[in-house]
Amino acid sequence: RITVSRHLATRFSDDDVEQVLLHEVAHALAGARAAHGPKWKRTAASIGYTGSRLHDGPIASELAPWIGTCPAGHEHFRYRTPTRPLACARCSRRFDARNVITWRRRTADDDAATMASTTA
Repeated sequence: RITVSRHLATRFSDDDVEQVLLHEVAHALAGARAAHGPKWKRTAASIGYTGSRLHDGPIASELAPWIGTCPAGHEHFRYRTPTRPLACARCSRRFDARNVITWRRRTADDDAATMASTTA
């Protein structure tokens, strides 16, 4: 099942959203082991994926209302309210309760910090 975040879909053009969908369809058609290798590239091109950078606009780290941090300090971002425990995939490939992410709602202070880091 391939879906598009309604939060991001409202911020980008229909053409950009279509490219995201084509990118994901190419993954489904080429198979999980294809990654972004030659088979995936051929498949993507055959269905109309252009492979161009979609935008220079804000990304999830700047927009998502939920910010999570694992015990090692890795940040994670979500648009939907986290409803179950999630562990940091950067710390462990499998779920490990020692790496559970702690979630908090984005605040005005987070927005100010983001603005400061992007304009510096």
